[in-house]
Amino acid sequence: MKKSILFGIIAGIAIIILWATGVINLWGFIGIGFVIALIIGIWYDNEKRKERKKQTQNLENKLTSLENFTPSNKLVGPWGLIAIDDNNKKIALKEKEGEIYTFPYSFVMGCEVLEDGEVTYRKSNSIGRAIVGGAIAGGAGAIIGGLSGKQKENKSIKSIDLKVIVKDTNKPSFKIRFYDAYEQTGHSQESVKINDSAYGDELKKSLDELKEWKDII
Repeated sequence: MKKSILFGIIAGIAIIILWATGVINLWGFIGIGFVIALIIGIWYDNEKRKERKKQTQNLENKLTSLENFTPSNKLVGPWGLIAIDDNNKKIALKEKEGEIYTFPYSFVMGCEVLEDGEVTYRKSNSIGRAIVGGAIAGGAGAIIGGLSGKQKENKSIKSIDLKVIVKDTNKPSFKIRFYDAYEQTGHSQESVKINDSAYGDELKKSLDELKEWKDII
């Protein structure tokens, strides 16, 4: 159990006893309870940030220890990682749970962008490059939806993911989470808008990172 939660339980029991025995009145109970809740919220948020930082560092270490893989570009976070090695022409992928997988570039079949679980972009190389009767067929791509800048700013987002499809029957796809509003706000908000004064910049950064990796894939 996290120290902040344990502190909250003990403090809550203590002020209930003080109120029940008449040591503090109702307003004192409410005031002290508010201060304790505020302390617990800040403390819990700091604990979560430290935990995410530790998880990220552990993943960084695992990525560095991979054989025949030297990252030329990478994004590592508490919800997984995506990295490429341009020298060896490989990609490394890991979801929140499970191990790190590496594949040759040729194994990458396409990708999807998911906003709150809904596909907003899809690019597939499943057609491949082939010359048939003098015709060249390329990969097929599609953008689903499409919002204006103002609409994007006013839209609340819960999560954004990049789904990478690979040529592997045992593990055909990987969903890498780039943003989780509930986690990033310390469980205080279910969703976030880009123009949010407190969390908007972090969301915008995640969207920019996702766009960069979508273009790379």
